[in-house]
Order: sequence, then C-alpha cells, then structure tokens
Amino acid sequence: MSVAYAAIAGFAFGALSVAVRAGLSGPDNPELAAFAATAFAAALCATVGVVGQPAGGIRVGTLWPYLIAGGLAPGVSQICLTFAVRSAGAARTAIVMGSAPMLSVVIAFTALAEPIRPHLLAGTFAIVVGASVLAFERGRKQRSHLRGALLAGICAVLFAVRDNLLRSLATGEHAAPFAEATAILTGATAVIGLYILCVRPTIAPAQIGRTFVRFAPAGTALAVGYSSLLTAFAQGRVSVVSPLNATGALWAVALAALTFRRTEQIGRSTLAAAILIVIGGVTIGASG
Repeated sequence: MSVAYAAIAGFAFGALSVAVRAGLSGPDNPELAAFAATAFAAALCATVGVVGQPAGGIRVGTLWPYLIAGGLAPGVSQICLTFAVRSAGAARTAIVMGSAPMLSVVIAFTALAEPIRPHLLAGTFAIVVGASVLAFERGRKQRSHLRGALLAGICAVLFAVRDNLLRSLATGEHAAPFAEATAILTGATAVIGLYILCVRPTIAPAQIGRTFVRFAPAGTALAVGYSSLLTAFAQGRVSVVSPLNATGALWAVALAALTFRRTEQIGRSTLAAAILIVIGGVTIGASG
C-alpha cells in the first residue's frame, strides 16, 4: 500500500501548483491565498483524523516536531510557492522544487554526517543539469521566470530542512499520519497568519471568504499530499516512497499543459528539465 500512497502524494503535490495557479487568476493577494490553502488543508486533515481515530488514540506529545517543521514547510514555503507560481507558472515552480531531494542529501551529509554514495552524485548531476536548462530558457518573461525560480528554490531548501529536522527530532514514537499532517499544516497556518498580521493587518472579511472558496482545491491537494506521504512513510521504506513522490514535477507539467496551454508556455526545454530533475530525484531516493 505504501507504493499507492506515495504515488497519490506525488500526484497531489503536482496538482497543488496548478490549483494555486488557478486560484491566482482572481484578485486575491498571495499571502492570503497561502493562508487559505494551509488553513483549509489543516481543517480537512483534522476532520478526517478525528473521524477515523479511536478515542484516546492520539498522543499529542509526539506532535511538536511536526508543528515546528510545518512552520518552515509548508509555512514559509507556501508563501514563497504562491509568489513563485504567480511569477514563473505552475510547471516551472514544481520543476525547481523537484531539486529538494538533492538539497536534503547535502544537508544530511553536512549536518547529520550521512555518507555520500555514487547514486547521490549521479542524481545531483541530473538535477543540476535540469535546473540549468530552466535557468537559460529563452522567453519574453525571462526575468519574471527567474524570480519565480529563485522563490521555488527557497521552497526546495525549506522542504529539505524540514525533512532533516523531522529525521533528527524523531524519538521512535509516531502518531497517526492524519494527526501528523494536521500538526504540520497547523504550524504552517500559524506562521502564515502571523505574517499576514504584520504585512496586511486590515483585510476585509468578505475577501477572506472569497479567497477560501477559490483556494479550497489547493487546500485539498495539500491535505491529500501530506496525509498520503506520511501514510506512505509509515508503511514503506524511504527508498520506495521518495522516488514516487518526486514524480510530482512531471504531474505538474502535464496538468499545467492541459489547463494553461497558452500562459504556461511549456516547450521542449521545460519538459526536458522536468524529466532530468525527476530522474535525479528518483536516483537519489533509490539510493536511500
């Protein structure tokens, strides 16, 4: 079952970028959009978790690392993701975020003293080449694409830090996947909410309601992605789950091509970059 859950997570995270892109077609500001998506996802995971969890079965004390990790990603990362999608589009943002496995390995090597294997070097090379293809991509919106790619790169770094933080803080006790997902998304919602209070303290209630409706699909994708990924990790090895989750970049390209054919401007170079980065992510994951 871990294979099925990992595949669902990959599809959900690929759909997330496209759902954010669709929501941004309206007048909503990116900060509020990020808050709406994470808050909706947290509420959805909490509802499913409460319904499916026996009374007294959730150990709240085991969830604090997930709250901290969620503050980084998808907390800060969701803000960067929303701005990145607005600048570079859903496909290119998801492709750059596909470099997270490489960054996670680099952090694990330097901070956790994990060994470097030939598979890691080969996967890293594929990711670097794929990112270079995007960096030198030609087009009318090259500067905007570059800004979006940089923000997506920040997202990838935050996801890599999150993964290593959870790995280093693990105590051997684990809550149910939906409880863990709820904690991650709750931490994210709190961080984004504080950010909005600082930069946009006056927001009309009507605007909040409209934004929640527009970004409900993004929140659903976020909830499905995290709950499926954590369920997959609870049942299977990282070497099986990570490569399948890395296919999210290809799903994003395919869905964006179907949904936003003109505005996304997906050509051969974009597709080549997606394939290279996914191959790199799969190679790195397979070496785990």
